[in-house]
Amino acid sequence: MKLARIAVAACLLASPLAVGMPFLSTVFAQSTTAGALGDLSAMRAIATDVRALVAAGDLVSAKARITEFETAWDTAQPELYAKDALAWGAVDTAADGAIESVRGDATAEASTVAIDALIAQLDNPGAAVSTAPAPAPASAAAAAAAMVAVTDANGHPIPCEVMLGDMRALKATATPDAATVPKVTELESKAVERCNADDDKRADGFLAEAITLLNQ
Repeated sequence: MKLARIAVAACLLASPLAVGMPFLSTVFAQSTTAGALGDLSAMRAIATDVRALVAAGDLVSAKARITEFETAWDTAQPELYAKDALAWGAVDTAADGAIESVRGDATAEASTVAIDALIAQLDNPGAAVSTAPAPAPASAAAAAAAMVAVTDANGHPIPCEVMLGDMRALKATATPDAATVPKVTELESKAVERCNADDDKRADGFLAEAITLLNQ
C-alpha cells in the first residue's frame, strides 16, 4: 500500500462511489471518535459502505469501494504511522484481512467478519492485538539480518518506506568495501520492487540484509 496513489486519495474520501443504493456511511461515521490515530471517520464510512454492499450481494461495487479504502489508507500511512506505529499496524492488519476477503470472493459471512474486524480497529486502533513470534533464522547471514527490527511490537511489518529511508540514510554515511556496494545496491533494488508491490514483509527483509551489510 504505497504513496504513489496520493493524487487521487482526496477525491476518493470526498466522493462515495455511485452504485445506485443509499449508503449508511453518515450514520455509522457519527459514532466514530478520534483516538490514537485521530479522526478515522471518513475511512470508517468507506468500510461501512463495503459491508452494506457485501450484504446486498453487490460484490463488484464492494471490490471497487474497498479499493477506495485501500488508496485512502495507503495515502494516510506516513501521517498515521508517525502518530502511533502500533495502532497503525493493528488497523493495517485488519485492513489487509478485509481487502483480501472482499477481493478473494470469500463468502458474505467471512467478508462481513473481516470488515467488522476492520471497523472495530478503526473505532479503537490497537485493541486486543497479539504479538506473533518471529521465525527462527535459517542461516548465519539471516541471523545477523534478524538483529535489524523489521516488525513493531505487534509483529506487524514496519512500512517499507520507513525502512527504506533508514537504509538510505545509513548508506549515505557508511563506507562499505568494494564487494559490498553491489550487494547493497541489488538488495535495495529488490526492496523497492517489493515495496511498490505492497509487500512490506519481503521488502523489509531485503532492507534488513542491506543494513546489516552496511553496518559491517
